[in-house]
Amino acid sequence: VIVPADAVETKKAVFAITEYQGPVYMRLGRSGIPVIFDDSYEFEIGKAR
Repeated sequence: VIVPADAVETKKAVFAITEYQGPVYMRLGRSGIPVIFDDSYEFEIGKAR
């Protein structure tokens, strides 16, 4: 289960999901969320931040 914290993490998660072998569930929240991560953030499935 992936729950991105902001738009940057959502974008990185979508790219990671396309490479992942197996089922993935991504839950998206509402808009208006502040930016938490910058573009240098490295998303990895299975690793919490």
